Amino acid sequence: MAKEMAKKALKKMTKKLVAKVEKKMEKKSESTSSPKKSKSSSNKKFTQIPFDYSSLTNAPSSNFTSVPIGKAPILDRLNYAYWASDMKMHLISLHPSLWEIVVVGVNIPNKDELITSEMMQDLHRNAQAVRILNNGLSEEEHRKVKGMEIAKEIWDKLQLAHEGDRKAKLGKIELIQ
Repeated sequence: MAKEMAKKALKKMTKKLVAKVEKKMEKKSESTSSPKKSKSSSNKKFTQIPFDYSSLTNAPSSNFTSVPIGKAPILDRLNYAYWASDMKMHLISLHPSLWEIVVVGVNIPNKDELITSEMMQDLHRNAQAVRILNNGLSEEEHRKVKGMEIAKEIWDKLQLAHEGDRKAKLGKIELIQ
């Protein structure tokens, strides 16, 4: 519901901005003198046609939402549990879809596949999440995920490196009990 309200507010602001730009364009076209003549020998007259900005209001407003990076928590080999919890909250605070990309993952389209605006948005958010995760790694930890470009794979690799697989987790729990 909050997302819908934000979209409506953004749409309203976009319409106001478009109206301002259109007014400025009209003033400019009125203030210019008669239509400019062509430099060619045929002496054709040309007029300026303003761009129709009203078509932009129908475009999806949530594409490529930029988020401020902020300061990410740093992972070294001793603080994984703290880092994982803190990084989750950091990603959610920047934008909940970033955490969703880390948990769910993203499908990389094939070369032949047509990329939709939704896929493009997911790829953009994945790149943001990868950048944030990489910013939160010490040099030693960064070597473990060097070259990885999918946020979910980075998260899973770090989790496996620090917590082990499911069997190792169960063994640790039994040992503690």
